[in-house]
Amino acid sequence: MSDVQDTQPKVPARLAKLLAATVVRTADGHPLRVFHGTNGAFVRYRTAPVHTLDKRRLGAYFTASERFARCYGAVVREVYLDIRRPLDLRGKAAADVIAELPVSDRAKAELCSAFKGLDYCHYGLLEALPQVSLRKALEDSGYDGVIYTEGHADAYIAFEARQIIPVPKRKSALEVDLST
Repeated sequence: MSDVQDTQPKVPARLAKLLAATVVRTADGHPLRVFHGTNGAFVRYRTAPVHTLDKRRLGAYFTASERFARCYGAVVREVYLDIRRPLDLRGKAAADVIAELPVSDRAKAELCSAFKGLDYCHYGLLEALPQVSLRKALEDSGYDGVIYTEGHADAYIAFEARQIIPVPKRKSALEVDLST
């Protein structure tokens, strides 16, 4: 994952305790800082599934790559995610992903036909399904999010706003100097 930031900020103790059970971690076991790119100003992340002609959303989307998040908007938010039981699609070919999805055999057959021969198309594959019913099926199967490969970095879908924990703002050198 060459696109992922090399350094992670130290996680404050109270957040580390809150994130003790998350599977979204660095290679050395610390909670991973992830990114969400947007062009809009918002207070809350939209996590409800949506499936319309012009918009499809399974939850709130994040990436381990700050650069990739910038493709979605100039404003990049840094967060930690408390995802404990994700559907993990990393490193799996489309056919294997389809076999694992909690959807009908008919839907699986249609997906297999549409994505035949493709390897890593997780986002497109997930987006091809009815988002509201897929989200319900995933939750009914015990999943609380999704992890998949997008570009050269892992991507994450959180199902609930409570799973999204903002990274505390770091004070600049000037702010630290002025506060003493």
